[in-house]
Amino acid sequence: MKKTLSAVLACLLLFAAVGLAGCADRPQREEAPEETNPNVVTLYDFEDYLTGVEPLILLNYFGTVSLNTDAQYVRHGSGSLKMVPEGCPSEGSALAPTLKVPFNIDREELEENDISQLTRISAEIYNASEEEISLRTQLQFFGGSTANASDHTLAPGWNTVLISVNAQVLGISYDITDCKGILFAFAQADPAPTLYMDDVILYKTETPYTPMEFTVDPGEICSFDKLYQQYVVVPYNALENNIPALSINTDLKYAYKGRSLKVEMPGNDGSFQVGDSSNYSYTGFSLSQGFIEKVNMAQYSEDMYFSFWVLNTGSSQQRLFIHFYNTDGDVYASVTNIYVPAGEWYNVRIPLSDLSQGTESTSWRSAGEIYINWEINTLSEDRVMYYDEFAVVESEDAQ
Repeated sequence: MKKTLSAVLACLLLFAAVGLAGCADRPQREEAPEETNPNVVTLYDFEDYLTGVEPLILLNYFGTVSLNTDAQYVRHGSGSLKMVPEGCPSEGSALAPTLKVPFNIDREELEENDISQLTRISAEIYNASEEEISLRTQLQFFGGSTANASDHTLAPGWNTVLISVNAQVLGISYDITDCKGILFAFAQADPAPTLYMDDVILYKTETPYTPMEFTVDPGEICSFDKLYQQYVVVPYNALENNIPALSINTDLKYAYKGRSLKVEMPGNDGSFQVGDSSNYSYTGFSLSQGFIEKVNMAQYSEDMYFSFWVLNTGSSQQRLFIHFYNTDGDVYASVTNIYVPAGEWYNVRIPLSDLSQGTESTSWRSAGEIYINWEINTLSEDRVMYYDEFAVVESEDAQ
């Protein structure tokens, strides 16, 4: 009897061991953590189609998204988002298939488009392919402006994507109380990978938001010598293949004084028709409205000049156009006759008296965004230009 009982126990132990070994080979779905921290908010958990899939916006021929319930590809709970970012190779590789995850979703208890107290955002992404996938994340604001770009590499299996948020820096140029959402732009691949997303989580600070304090020197608009000034320039991004790359230059060879703004301008790759001026396309960059408002252009008199220096490193002259916007977002002045010669520093100098339609709200006194742009159609080469010393000066000072 004892021998029989021992044999039965041995068999049970053997089956239990085999069962445990089988479980160890299978991916384990984690239980959702208890939400005990009010400063940790789950924006999307993808538990149902209505709140997890329907609000999403697919950009740049993204491909397909659907609700997944296969536990192998779920981080917490019972569902996740299945994504196949196909893109459209015929439109050019720069058109990365992009998923927009909106902040201001239609849920009464969750109005998270105010990011003024965020410190970071996280998302769990499972890469079901055998190759690494490149991902770029950005925040999107009113008018389609993007900021806070961050590059990530998705290894096979689960990845935690962390997005740092510096609200004080973003608050210089963007309305951080009205962030539209997060953009997830995936590199094109053939074949397109299958990915899964779960748990988009917001992390907040208990510290109240305070805007960044900054100063400008007398007459200074932007010299690029102060650390915060790298954040006051915003590239125009409506034409994705032709977004200028902006960076701060510290090479004295390419600075008029101190540091300068380096602007890399992609040339016309054949996407734009040459010769029909009625169909020209333009791109450029701006000194942001929020920043220019804080500079307070109203302190200057009409006998002074808006001035900046620009170095054109291309092989031919470059025409620039400048549009001046007021704080209501309306253009009150445009200057289109700026021709920058190649190979030398050139001073652009515009009388403030020219930047007025006669009223306070249609003049430099109510200045907002300043947009510098150029034609893409006739830009036959990739070009680099450097900008420095945006200022308001007396006539004899702009030398």
